Amino acid sequence: MKARLAAWVVAALVGVTTPAVAQNVTVSCDFVEISATNTGTASVDKALPEKVQKKLKKKPFSSQWKVFTQLSSTSKTLAKKKPETIKLTQGSASGTLIEIVDKSKTRLTLTMDDASGKQKVSQTSLIEGGDYTVFVDATKDDGHLLAVTCK
Repeated sequence: MKARLAAWVVAALVGVTTPAVAQNVTVSCDFVEISATNTGTASVDKALPEKVQKKLKKKPFSSQWKVFTQLSSTSKTLAKKKPETIKLTQGSASGTLIEIVDKSKTRLTLTMDDASGKQKVSQTSLIEGGDYTVFVDATKDDGHLLAVTCK
């Protein structure tokens, strides 16, 4: 018994600690792909989530484009520091969970590639719980947008 106590005291003094148990941090995210153009009569696709529709009707989106059409929608579970591929109608995207902040916000890195595989967007953002962040590829007159929310 004394030998065990002595070993524990020595370990404590030297700074040897038991490894922490790793937590599996995950978050569920919804990805909504949107086409934005100036061709046609001003409209916002009713299939888009209401919160996304409201964002697109305001500047800077409404000052750049007038027609917004949903191309695809998918949900993915992101694990911390593990990129997850998102198949898009116009190329692909990748989302990586960086961290959960204040239990309700998600910091993630998102990249968007065009159909030829050329990276068009690479951005890290903090997404408020229940809100959408819109990532934009505006390298042409028409826009390619990806609205993201996580919970």
